[in-house]
Amino acid sequence: MPFDMKPLSIDGVVMNTWRQAVGKGHNVAAVGKLTCAGDLTGLGEVMDDITFYKADITNKEFIEHIFNKEKPEVIVHFSAEN
Repeated sequence: MPFDMKPLSIDGVVMNTWRQAVGKGHNVAAVGKLTCAGDLTGLGEVMDDITFYKADITNKEFIEHIFNKEKPEVIVHFSAEN
């Protein structure tokens, strides 16, 4: 990803990817339900650098709100449940 892109990760807590993106200077916003194995504690030092929305991606109105607020240039979908 070029440095000027703002990724939005949709669901699935894929912490290593988020850590790498933050480490490369990307602004990261993520959406997830945090069901099953979902746990943000593994983000450690980069947690303050990520905007996280606890939400279900099937909630169209809330997802539209996030898209309007974050204006992502890249969307990555890692979901196993939705």
